[in-house]
Amino acid sequence: MQGGCELKKIRPNSRVYCRFFTLDTDLSCLRWEPSKKDSDRARLDVSGIREVRTGKSTETFLHNGPITEQLAEEAAFSIIHGDDYQVQRKKNNVANIWVTGLRYLLAHPSVIGGRGRGGRGRAG
Repeated sequence: MQGGCELKKIRPNSRVYCRFFTLDTDLSCLRWEPSKKDSDRARLDVSGIREVRTGKSTETFLHNGPITEQLAEEAAFSIIHGDDYQVQRKKNNVANIWVTGLRYLLAHPSVIGGRGRGGRGRAG
């Protein structure tokens, strides 16, 4: 996940964007390469993720019929955050890595920012 990969970001307005997603080295933030120069907005704090869902089970997937019909169910997942983020990967094993990794971080918040240092977080 830290090495990153290209995922398709699906928006409620039926637009699909190919973006390169990575997980920060301190495990605290997901980032993607934006189409514009405002890279500060192209991020999600892992601590703000409420849920990671597999498949096409969110409103965005369900209401964008023609676009989402082309996407494989087993390669789709959603990151539930302030806004719902729908992403899809062509290979389901890559989607599984992201889903498993994000769910692990949600279940073990002490590793975020501290890289597994007993939950102490960053020095500073």
